[in-house]
Amino acid sequence: MSLRTIFSLAITFATIGILLVIPGFLISYFLIYKKLLKGRKRLSPAKVLWWCAFLCYTFIVLSATIFMRIPSWWTGEFYPLFYSYKEAWITGSAASWRNIFMNYVMFMPIGFLLPLGIKRLSKCGWTALFAFGFSFAIELVQFLTKRGMFELDDLLGNTLGALIGYGIFCIFRQALTTQSRKQLKKQFRVVS
Repeated sequence: MSLRTIFSLAITFATIGILLVIPGFLISYFLIYKKLLKGRKRLSPAKVLWWCAFLCYTFIVLSATIFMRIPSWWTGEFYPLFYSYKEAWITGSAASWRNIFMNYVMFMPIGFLLPLGIKRLSKCGWTALFAFGFSFAIELVQFLTKRGMFELDDLLGNTLGALIGYGIFCIFRQALTTQSRKQLKKQFRVVS
């Protein structure tokens, strides 16, 4: 599968995710939580946007890793750690390297989104643990439904991808903090 095909599929999944997730979330929030359960807590527009982005992202990942795959005859086996890296190195296959790269890229958004929207997950360890658990669940479902292989390399790549995303979040947070400090200093100069 070429990168062009992968990006085309990602756009398709994102479009479907937006069309399904956003109305579904809004209906759930306003009809079920607000009306039926008489919920008192209001969600800020930023929180609604975060939830929609996170649910769309989750839909895209599950579509790419589970929903779009058809069960195979594969009997199931576990691949040892670094198996795909060794195979890519020995064969020099561009497709193998692309798959390794995509495991990193696919989980970078989770490393950015989790600490952005959930304060409890703003620590690196919790984000990595969540990403590992999510990746493990995907690998397990792939294995049990025969829609893929259980690869330890995928767990490693996905978790490292989430950590890269967390690093990007930290840079983003630091840039905002620095910008806020500059604005405060500027305001104090004007007041003085």
